[in-house]
Amino acid sequence: MNQKRKFSLAILAVLIILIIIEALFVHPHAYSIWHEIHGFDAILGFFVSILLILVARPFLNLFIRRTEDYYDKREDKNGTNTALIKEETPHD
Repeated sequence: MNQKRKFSLAILAVLIILIIIEALFVHPHAYSIWHEIHGFDAILGFFVSILLILVARPFLNLFIRRTEDYYDKREDKNGTNTALIKEETPHD
């Protein structure tokens, strides 16, 4: 096992131990009844982030999404579609 992996596992173990200690010994002071539910803020944040993605997606598609041939619709000053004209390279 390399040094980085050992260090990462050690940090992860320390974090897990600290979370367990906090859950066992720290008394939460709930201001509302729903704050007494263990993990309520994390669950609420998860579902609100999913809701935000689902609501924002259709609105952003209106502004960001382009048609399939969006980049092929280039025209020059004469009105000629330059994307369809292939440039000929001189042969030496």
